[in-house]
Formats: sequence, structure tokens, C-alpha cells
Amino acid sequence: MRRMRRIGLVMYLVAACMVVGACVGSLFGPYTERISALVASGSGRITMAVCLSIVALNMLAVLIFLFVDRPEPTCLRLDGDADIEVTTDALASIARMAASERDVMVEDVRVRIAGRDKARADISIEAILLARCDIESVAHRVQHRVQTACDDMLGVFGARVRVRFLPSTTETITKEAAGER
Repeated sequence: MRRMRRIGLVMYLVAACMVVGACVGSLFGPYTERISALVASGSGRITMAVCLSIVALNMLAVLIFLFVDRPEPTCLRLDGDADIEVTTDALASIARMAASERDVMVEDVRVRIAGRDKARADISIEAILLARCDIESVAHRVQHRVQTACDDMLGVFGARVRVRFLPSTTETITKEAAGER
């Protein structure tokens, strides 16, 4: 999908450059007669029609995207009630405090509101384990603590918590290069 998007973008840029170049070249500059004659020919008309249709289709797609795109919600509605809301910042703060341990350094907490009625939270925690111990048991312990904290403090039941551990050590390789003179 990414490759198709990139191909479409390149086609749009080429078509837009051709349309703008033909318009500017036929209105201004020393070669207005040549460019006007080029655009007036049969192949020039077909090329400009194709370029204009590509530009128009892209403008239509952008317009549809602007109307359809919804911003990501920033508040969670408890039990689907519109009067009681919990912000994602509050959820992230509670999750960060609950996930912190002596041997766990919390790197990043991301909260995403899910569900049709915006009543479910997906919490992703990226952490670094500082001690050599069983990662799976630490992950389950952190996950359970975050879920119970969300249940007890904010009343957010059923929060899905995902814990991901990042590498705790990095290696630096240094090479010396001897220069010849």
C-alpha cells in the first residue's frame, strides 16, 4: 500500500508540474507561442487532459479525506455516559505511576480510546527492565498493576494494557582507521 501511495504521489506531482508549467509558459515568458502551439496539438491536449484529471482526482480525494477524517478522541466516556469523561492524560499518568517499579523504568505511555461508544482504553507501555529477571513475570505484574489502578482510581474497567520492553543495553563499536599519507 505504501508503494502505491508513493507512485500516486509522484504521478500527482508530475501532473501538477505539467499543468502549472503549461499555464505559466503560455501566459508569461519568451516562448509563449511555442508552448501554446504545443498545448494546442492533439497530443498536447490529451496530455493536459490526463494531467488535469489526475490533479482533479487528487483534489477530490483530499476533499473526501477532510470530510471523513475524525480527530482521535481525547476523553474516555465511562460506561458510555456522555457526562462522565476521563482524559487520556489522566489515564497515561495513572498508568505511568502504576507501572513504575524499582527495576522497571517507564519510557513511554500511549493511551488510545477505542470502541464505538468511546468507553474502552488501549494502553501501551514501553519500559526498560534494569535487572536480570524473568521478563514475562514482570510484564504480567506491571500489566495487572496498571489494570487494577485504572479500575480503582478512575473507574475505567476493562482497559487493555500492552507492555513492551525495550533493550536495556546498547553496544558501541569503535573502529580506528589509519590514514595513509
